Amino acid sequence: MLVKRLLSAAVLLATANAKMEPQPYEVTELDKVHIRLEGIREKCLVEDLPEKTVLLVKHSATSWNTGSSAKVETPFQLLVTVRDSSGHTVVRQQSKPNDRLFLTAANTGDHLVCFQAMLTQYSPSVIVKLGVEVFIGDAGDPHITSPMEASLNDLAFMISKTVDQTSDLQREQTLQRDREQHFRSKSDRVNGNVLKWAVLQIVILGIASVYQVYSLRRFFRSKKLV
Repeated sequence: MLVKRLLSAAVLLATANAKMEPQPYEVTELDKVHIRLEGIREKCLVEDLPEKTVLLVKHSATSWNTGSSAKVETPFQLLVTVRDSSGHTVVRQQSKPNDRLFLTAANTGDHLVCFQAMLTQYSPSVIVKLGVEVFIGDAGDPHITSPMEASLNDLAFMISKTVDQTSDLQREQTLQRDREQHFRSKSDRVNGNVLKWAVLQIVILGIASVYQVYSLRRFFRSKKLV
């Protein structure tokens, strides 16, 4: 089976090369793979798609330095090309390192999904490690989501997140108003108590002063000083 699929892929590549400029290809038939892209070398997956079948390809890529075996911040894009069984290019697009591709097969047969790294600054020591997930099914499959549906889902998620943030902000404002009202009430009570104590102290001082004056007058009269 593997030999048959590889031979089929070789025939497809030969047909594609006859209609396009010659390029080196490497083909694999695995659905979930990790691919190593070097230079401008194009590597492909083979997928047998019935007519009107939906294909979703998710990929994530990072650039690595082969000398230090570490990630490097090298800007790059991916050139993703899909060719049908007759060698015609169905999709050819430049994608971000983390992106996805969505298409519906127009005819039955093997389709080539090819990836090519496009580095802004080429270096022989820099490679691109690519992880690819392939989902094949109907449009109603939960794993299959068209770009429009994905955008709508993202928009709905953003709206829901905005509504949640607005609700949190309203709750925070309500809580802040309650705190301010509680603080104002407490401050009013404290100010009222201070005023009451001040008035009470003034009254007590007045009474004490009157009593002291009265006591002194009685003392002076008893001593016949007045």
